Amino acid sequence: MEHKKLKPDEYDAAESSALESIPNRIIECTRAVAFSDTGYPTRVRSSSALVRYVDVMHERRASSTFHELLRGITNDEFNLLKTVTRAIKNNSEKEYKKRMVATGSLLRALLIVRTLKALYPEKERLFFEIGHGSGYVGALLLADGYAYASTDIAQAFYVYQNNLLEELIPGQVTDLVNGGELASINSIKPGHAVHVPWWKFYSVTPNINMSVDAVTCNHALAEMHPNSLHYIIHLAKMMLQKKDGSFVFEGWGSTINTPIWSVAKKFSDLGYVIAHNNMTEAVYLPEDNKVARGCLKFAEGELDANVSMEQQFHPPIYISSDSPLSKRITGNLESINDNLSVTYKDVCDMFASELGSKDLLSDDEKFFKLTDGPT
Repeated sequence: MEHKKLKPDEYDAAESSALESIPNRIIECTRAVAFSDTGYPTRVRSSSALVRYVDVMHERRASSTFHELLRGITNDEFNLLKTVTRAIKNNSEKEYKKRMVATGSLLRALLIVRTLKALYPEKERLFFEIGHGSGYVGALLLADGYAYASTDIAQAFYVYQNNLLEELIPGQVTDLVNGGELASINSIKPGHAVHVPWWKFYSVTPNINMSVDAVTCNHALAEMHPNSLHYIIHLAKMMLQKKDGSFVFEGWGSTINTPIWSVAKKFSDLGYVIAHNNMTEAVYLPEDNKVARGCLKFAEGELDANVSMEQQFHPPIYISSDSPLSKRITGNLESINDNLSVTYKDVCDMFASELGSKDLLSDDEKFFKLTDGPT
């Protein structure tokens, strides 16, 4: 049975209607600040234009992600990549009339998915993602049977993820663009998703019944409007309280406008502590969380006027057996590292087979070869 996928004009109509009653300050803080500053496009007028969002944000980084960050993948992870890659290809052919696969962006999503699974291996766990981008974190989690919900302020990314998830798990996506409220969602079945437009996530009187095991927000925290960052970290506490959940992420985003220490200070100001932190995963907890034992506070006692804010709030590497979550994630990741049997060639061969071509470079990557784009 073919299920209806969201179209850009449907999204635009619902957003336009919602804008009539949304306060100016919410509209202001839900602007895609970093994208606006660089001129990166976040809207499309037709479904066919969504083809531009199949493999973005990590151009020319597939090899480095695999070798330096993932350091190989397991057979189970390879099977998840195959499942999601087939959905990406099928959705692109059907909706955008062009066969496409995602390489760098899909592999990078696997990094945080590995972390989330190491923390919460049970399939009845529910994850909420803020700023889902092309949606590959959610797609990988759903392909593995987890429950998932997400929101994004960028129209193009939102509609693209809706299309992809409907291709991956047809009929199991509850999209709130055309009806329903987040406050009405009490639970989500394993393998099902709830998709939340920004105007139903941001509110002057937030009412969220959904309790989640982890909130994740990757490569975006430092790129947000300050009020949006505060709102997200505050609302995450509401969503995490009942399940003693954690805020888990990989990558702070561009720090041109907002340094890492400033984001970390916001976590500190709103009552979070560090359960685990290194270069590839960060796990923060509300300090009153039942599993917040052995955690590290961002700054102890009163601020020292003689020490810079960066020195006091820039999060250090923190891996401790005194922290239950740090101990769990370290042990489970070590177990994964013992089973990294799939090579980069295996993955590239799979991508090429689905694409029907050995040329895996996206058009953006081909353009970057002519410029000084990311490598």
